Amino acid sequence: MFAKEREKSSSWVAFVLPFVLFFCGLYAFAGEVPEDQNRVDVRIEVRDAKGGMARVLLTLAQKGGKEVKTVESNGYGLAFTSLLAGESYTVSQGKFREFATVRVPLQAPGGYRVELQLPDERMGGKTASEGRGLVIFTYVDAQGRPKAGAELRCADGNGRVFRGITDARGIARVEVPLGAVYAFSVDGYSNFETHTFNAKPSLQTTEIRLEETAGSKRGSAQGASRPPIATPSYSVYESAMQKSAPPMRNRRDSVMGAKQVVRQAVRQGQRVQYATPHRGVKPSPKVTKQVMNGVYLLRQALIEEEKENPKTVWSRMPVLSPLTRNSWDSVVLVVDVTCSMDPYVEEYLLWTTLARNARRLLGCVFFNDGDGRADSTKVLGSAGGVRHASPTLREMVDTLVKCVSYGCSGDAEENDVEALLYAQQQYPKAKSLVLIADNTSGVRDLEIADGILKPVHVLLCDGSPSPEPNADYVTIAYLTHGSVHLLSEDFQLGLHSDNSRLLRLGKWEYQYVKDRWKRKE
Repeated sequence: MFAKEREKSSSWVAFVLPFVLFFCGLYAFAGEVPEDQNRVDVRIEVRDAKGGMARVLLTLAQKGGKEVKTVESNGYGLAFTSLLAGESYTVSQGKFREFATVRVPLQAPGGYRVELQLPDERMGGKTASEGRGLVIFTYVDAQGRPKAGAELRCADGNGRVFRGITDARGIARVEVPLGAVYAFSVDGYSNFETHTFNAKPSLQTTEIRLEETAGSKRGSAQGASRPPIATPSYSVYESAMQKSAPPMRNRRDSVMGAKQVVRQAVRQGQRVQYATPHRGVKPSPKVTKQVMNGVYLLRQALIEEEKENPKTVWSRMPVLSPLTRNSWDSVVLVVDVTCSMDPYVEEYLLWTTLARNARRLLGCVFFNDGDGRADSTKVLGSAGGVRHASPTLREMVDTLVKCVSYGCSGDAEENDVEALLYAQQQYPKAKSLVLIADNTSGVRDLEIADGILKPVHVLLCDGSPSPEPNADYVTIAYLTHGSVHLLSEDFQLGLHSDNSRLLRLGKWEYQYVKDRWKRKE
């Protein structure tokens, strides 16, 4: 009996097994072929921030899917993998999350080639992720000293709050989702500024600077609303969305308003903006005219104030003061016009309109570090955003308005050397170049500074009256036999001995290390 049952069971297995094997094979065949057909061979060429071949580990994560691939580029900067056709993958490397996106085509019979450039490691992972906005917040006290450990709160109005803590330099960087209006607060100053991040484009950045002034008192009543800019207890410069100039009923009111701006700059050292062009606004003749009118009004106010007390007027202006002290001839102004430099726009525009300077200036070069490009796409020596203008106020303002219409640059380093080389090429008859630079920002392209053949006089702008000169700009001045200038000090580097490995500028010492000057610890 049991033998018969075993025989029946064996017969049933023998009957079913071929069908099972057939369908399993069919399933495997059906699963494998589309897998091959729906994937694309991808060749990835990876370069570092300086353009050299990079050997790194990359993580590619499918957007809206589960596939995550890790690939490593070889010594030639090449990595090979296969990705799903028609899908998009975010690319991350180390501390830089989602710094790029790879969009795979539906068909690529010969394979698909991708070029990636890594962000600069010195940025410390501070680029925003794709689809997110970056808030760069700077907080200083009345003496211009950074305030570390302060919490910046970015509230979107829907209950979401994004936070960041200021570092030793008083800087906090916070990423927020796009497509929302954010109100910014720190302890004691509630909702001191707002900013709108539009849904598009990606990788938007705004820079906000909060400065306390002498005698400011914190409290809920004072922090509840922003005080008038004429007598602030603190000053806010929101660079990406400039507020319009003060409304004036007639020319007399306008002149009085301009005088108040000059007097306040003299009295408190505040950089109250009056004729600075708006950020993110489409360039137009109307905008150019508004800025020019503001400059002319400020010039009139400055001349009148100079008659009463010339020393006081010039002593509080970090750009006008060294420009006036030094009699450079046949020069080109090379000006950083990124957001952090907005407070100084009026000073160099004023200088160009004064009659005694008309023949000394050959032209002006503005640079904004890439016309709003993502940090990861900026190439050494070719970041872009460099433009030149003749020394007429109209053309300078028109060019300046175009430069600032792109908003703010994302990272902390600027393309100063690229702009200097451009100025040298455009103005071969120039005897020297005057670089107006942000002392708190580094130079991204210092490696190519040996191509600068004209002396560079560096005017350093900083929130404090006597800042420590940034070593990058000291290096530029040294290599070109130029000079470094602060509010009330001039340092000539043209006479410095090339054999010395130590350099003293006032109370600061630098040592020469690997073809550049470093601050001596």
